[in-house]
Amino acid sequence: MADIIVYLTLSGNSIDTEFVTKALDITPTSIRRNDEILPNGRLFGHTEWSYDTGLINTIDLPVVFNLILPKFFHNTMKMREIADELKAEWSILVYIKSKDIQEPIIVIPPFVIQFASEIGAEIGFDLYT
Repeated sequence: MADIIVYLTLSGNSIDTEFVTKALDITPTSIRRNDEILPNGRLFGHTEWSYDTGLINTIDLPVVFNLILPKFFHNTMKMREIADELKAEWSILVYIKSKDIQEPIIVIPPFVIQFASEIGAEIGFDLYT
């Protein structure tokens, strides 16, 4: 089994996170500010509006995608417009921490690729053992 979190994040230099929340009518699970000081003493350096699945223990990545992305399907056009207006970028980040030999099956279903394309998002992976 693995611990998996999928994040959908809008990042920019100094974006208006309240505007994003109101425009999408979705409350983010986290907001990071460009002036935030990291534990290492450095500035975070940009702003992020983020929504995530929380930690899910599974080996089936498509199931985790299904927990988050459908909430945003009706807003794809608006999401692209928000990113353009705020000079920001959408990303889908998949965090996977494998605890044993049974690795998760890393499959990106077509609906994820289509969604990412519609909002202009990159898809990234952080893999840990």
